[in-house]
Amino acid sequence: AARRATEEQRSGLLTLAAVIRAKGATGNVASYLDDDIAFHSLILEASHNDTFKALTGIVAEVLSGRARLTGRVQVPQPEALELHERVAGAIAAGDAATAESSMRDLVAEVRGALLERGLRGFLEA
Repeated sequence: AARRATEEQRSGLLTLAAVIRAKGATGNVASYLDDDIAFHSLILEASHNDTFKALTGIVAEVLSGRARLTGRVQVPQPEALELHERVAGAIAAGDAATAESSMRDLVAEVRGALLERGLRGFLEA
């Protein structure tokens, strides 16, 4: 995505990251999930890679499935909010290495949060 995103996609990611930060910081989780799904879907679309774009539905299901497993959308951790902004900023700047490492950090943070909330069996299955 950092190498292939259009200017509109880069701008959209920055906007979504800011919205995610604002909603997450205020605890407004009612529509946070929709914005999080839109953020990750836009990254997959911005890759302009058909294989990655085909994962959009799967990623959306994983993100929404987490909410179903816990019975509610979790209030995001400050680190996750920062990482969304870091990923968006790196993609917007065309910095593929930072985008990749930041996304890896974001996935690791989410995994850690799930383990902390008692979903260890689900993640290790």
